[in-house]
Amino acid sequence: MVPCLVLSHLADDGKIVSNFIYLEIAATLRGRIARGDYAGGRMPSERSLTSEFGVQRGTIRRALLSLEQEGLVRRDSTRRGTLALPHTALATPTEALRTSGGIALVIGRASDTTAPGDIARGLSQVVSDRKRFVAWLDTPTFAGHAEAEVPEVAEMTDRGVAAVALWPEIPAPVEKLRRLRDALPLVLLDRRVPGFESDFVGIDDFGSGRKITEHLLTLGHRRIGFLSSAPHASTVLARCRGWAAALAEAGIVPLPTWTLHRQQEGVRTESDAAALEALLRPASPEALSAVVCSNDTVAAGVMQFLRLRGLRVGEDLAVTGFGNTFPSLLDALGLTTVAQPFEAIGQQAGEVLLSRLDGTADRAPREIELPAEIVVRSSCGTAPILRRY
Repeated sequence: MVPCLVLSHLADDGKIVSNFIYLEIAATLRGRIARGDYAGGRMPSERSLTSEFGVQRGTIRRALLSLEQEGLVRRDSTRRGTLALPHTALATPTEALRTSGGIALVIGRASDTTAPGDIARGLSQVVSDRKRFVAWLDTPTFAGHAEAEVPEVAEMTDRGVAAVALWPEIPAPVEKLRRLRDALPLVLLDRRVPGFESDFVGIDDFGSGRKITEHLLTLGHRRIGFLSSAPHASTVLARCRGWAAALAEAGIVPLPTWTLHRQQEGVRTESDAAALEALLRPASPEALSAVVCSNDTVAAGVMQFLRLRGLRVGEDLAVTGFGNTFPSLLDALGLTTVAQPFEAIGQQAGEVLLSRLDGTADRAPREIELPAEIVVRSSCGTAPILRRY
């Protein structure tokens, strides 16, 4: 079983406040009762449940009390135990979970972005107001990144989860995604999966790619390249199309040598030196004057490459990124970037999933693209005064 962190509420300072952890425990027990897991109605002792869930006995008692108030269990005072009432086995797990189950956030604890924590904060703000819990399942495809493996349906229901918000791995198993979507409300975060239709919350990547390129055009740049990692991700493809569209609207036909797509994450100044030299050609009169990077990690690698070669960021080459998830650090680097509203993405994902659980949403999948703003810093040769638009 993958690690799971209950996020009932995230305080403004980022500390986790688990005021409703008993709700997750109650939801898990509710699912077990509905499946008829407790033969003869006898449930585990409070001591056993305390050990299983790793909480104080008072939390277990609060979970059992909520189930008793729902008429799902009865406390046996003579034998000091708890009985699951027989009629509850007639309920299906889906029915029980839909009314009070939690929301699973399936996303890696990335080391190169604050996006997972920001999304968790926004999601928790919405969900905890409805007296539900958020369970953060850390299932990254490889350590340190946000994309996550598609979970199994049984794992979700066993945890008392009623709906799932997922930052999907690329490529993702479409059949597995379909099974999950057919069983539980599902919203994809940040990136779409080709060949799969579901609710989605992210930003307008195409429009943002065009917007950041237009910013460089207004500064007088005409030879603008595009550099990316994870080239098969829908976000990267859309940003690249936006870059190309902005150049086309300006009457500029990009050369094939203006783009570089790397399979690895970020830019490594040693292993990528030859590729970057070929892309940027700093000694050539036809060299690029600006580059749009698919994320801030790639942009930071380009800036390091330039500085190691004695070139000036913003003067010899303008550099832009995507994300703005470490604002203070990027202020110090002076990186112009597209700020993605990850906390708002979490909030919108929560609203979508809750509307699915409440039965108030249309059957058609919802596509929510939030606007993203440009944070202008000195990496484009502009004054080092922050501007947003």
